[in-house]
Amino acid sequence: MFFEDRLADTSDSESSLKEVVNNGDGEHRSIEVPHRHPPSLPESSAQLPSRLGSVSSPIADEGNAPKVSASFVSSLVQATENERHCPDILLYPAALIDTAVGLIAHQQERVRQLSEAEKQASALESPDSMSLLPFKPSDIMSLELQRLQFFLCELLRCRLRKIEAMCMSIYYEGLLEGGAPPPEVEIRSPQRGFLSHNERVVADRLAVASRQAALQAGLAGAPEPLQHLVPHPPDGEGGEVLPEPDLNTYVFGLALVDLGVVRVGEYAEQSIQSGDLFLMPYWTFRPYVRAGQVRLV
Repeated sequence: MFFEDRLADTSDSESSLKEVVNNGDGEHRSIEVPHRHPPSLPESSAQLPSRLGSVSSPIADEGNAPKVSASFVSSLVQATENERHCPDILLYPAALIDTAVGLIAHQQERVRQLSEAEKQASALESPDSMSLLPFKPSDIMSLELQRLQFFLCELLRCRLRKIEAMCMSIYYEGLLEGGAPPPEVEIRSPQRGFLSHNERVVADRLAVASRQAALQAGLAGAPEPLQHLVPHPPDGEGGEVLPEPDLNTYVFGLALVDLGVVRVGEYAEQSIQSGDLFLMPYWTFRPYVRAGQVRLV
């Protein structure tokens, strides 16, 4: 009943509307609709687009903010990737690491100052002029800083991993410094010369700690000539006891310059141009990696 009553009311309204429009004689009259101005936005709403598209900071536009060049970041990433993928230890990049450490320290201080200034500015801002963006300039600088820290730590971590694996060889090289090695022992892949002073100290301490742990684990019960983890001729072990990097490991390389004809085997040669990506044993282009002409990927 309710819906039927409502339907009847609607029909009556339509009939009345037709009578008014037709005026009973079939002539149509124009109905004038009064013009209404659109509602005006309040001042706080009118400022909304500018608040969404800007980040207010008292020192965000300063020209003396430190910039991290793309070439420096690319060099740091390349050094990290080369160290990660090559089986041996590359030359310690002292200039690159020192620059990265100084830049990170400078950026940390810069982020701290910028964060404090943003807190002071936000405390003085009115709610209408406050930025609605979910991040601040200091957050972007912090992300850039974390990226630099990651690649620097990854570079040093890869080197320490290899030093730990070959600490006995590096320690034995230190024992032979200043004198000719015995003819029975030959170090086919020297590594100590590519380390920094601190890395050599770490390698020597790891080697000494490894020998002490081996003695406590039962090596002390062996004859004295056999209680060494380094070559000890003529009664002890020879050079085969020293860990060495596997230079025959296959790695991917990207040529950064034209290498020309490269020998890839005992009887094979191949022409490699800039931008070529190839998969070969590491020893075939080891000199090019050390010279910065090939990037490992």
